[in-house]
Amino acid sequence: MSSRRPRDAAPGASSTAAVTGASAIDVLVGKIPELAEYDARQRMRAEIELLGLTLEAHPFALFGEVLARVRRLRPVVASNDLNRHDGKPVYLLGWKVTAKRSETVKGEAMCFVTFSDEVGRFEASFFPEAYARCALELIRGMGPFLVKGKVEVAFGVAELVATHVKLLARNRPAPPSATSPCE
Repeated sequence: MSSRRPRDAAPGASSTAAVTGASAIDVLVGKIPELAEYDARQRMRAEIELLGLTLEAHPFALFGEVLARVRRLRPVVASNDLNRHDGKPVYLLGWKVTAKRSETVKGEAMCFVTFSDEVGRFEASFFPEAYARCALELIRGMGPFLVKGKVEVAFGVAELVATHVKLLARNRPAPPSATSPCE
């Protein structure tokens, strides 16, 4: 019997491994320990940490107690009810989806932010005075945020002209290179 390895065997593999059908990779894979599955809450937290979103539920599902407390203390409006509050000040709860920094014709910084809640999305405009006051709060995390502002409905579309924003719970650190909440 020859001591040469078969042609399809990996370099360094013994002829015994080739004969039994086990490869070096199979042996290594067999040594990997079984890991316990995350429960739903752990999985959602990991998804937020890695992806910035959750796959199974709205991120608000992780902050039930905090949101319930806010709803007891403030008259929070859902995003799908904004049209009924035209011209009125309101509070909304939101998870930051995206943001775009812009400038006024005078060169003043402002920001447009899209937030989501359990029933939909809403747009919030942070004009220069509000943006100067709220910019640092917006980079502290993705949410949940309590946003206060006045509803303006134009062409049947409601928008919030934001005056204040507060991050209610720290969910993950902002990226170290974050210099603006709207980049």
